[in-house]
Amino acid sequence: MLQRQVNAGENISATTLQKVWEKTENLENTFMPGRHVHYPGLVSQLIILEKSLPLEFRTRVFSAGEDAIIKALSREPADAFAWARLCWFEILQNGPGENSLNALKMSVYTAPAKRSLIFWRLEMLALHINDWNTEIESLVRRQIEYAWKISPRRTASWAASSELTEMLRDVLSLKDQQRLDNILD
Repeated sequence: MLQRQVNAGENISATTLQKVWEKTENLENTFMPGRHVHYPGLVSQLIILEKSLPLEFRTRVFSAGEDAIIKALSREPADAFAWARLCWFEILQNGPGENSLNALKMSVYTAPAKRSLIFWRLEMLALHINDWNTEIESLVRRQIEYAWKISPRRTASWAASSELTEMLRDVLSLKDQQRLDNILD
């Protein structure tokens, strides 16, 4: 149910998050198979973002959430959302770096065209621009292609705010470059 609410963009109350955390904490330690093992990571991310909850609680959940994601990935390594969450936790804890970039790459490799992750990934990839190599640049270009197909305006906005408009222009066909120019004007 929580996953559906998140997917629908619904607001989830702090009380609900606390109750869900009580039910899902340590779920990744059970022997039951299935994608449910990623729920503690999802819930912990939502709790950390919920500013109305006490800082002490959010701090405790932060540590448990990161552990839950790592355990979930050991059981379900092809979960693009879990890899994205691991990247997010790593950036919160240590800033952009090798570990967060590796988690981000795994998120892309496990589901390269996942619509709900494309723009978030582009934002995170832009944070890592100083760590790009040819592999990462190729990965960024491919994500840009997917993003343009989803929403040219949003892609143009991302490129402008990330100072990557020239890279976007390089990826696009001549026709799409003209469309980009119209969007940016």
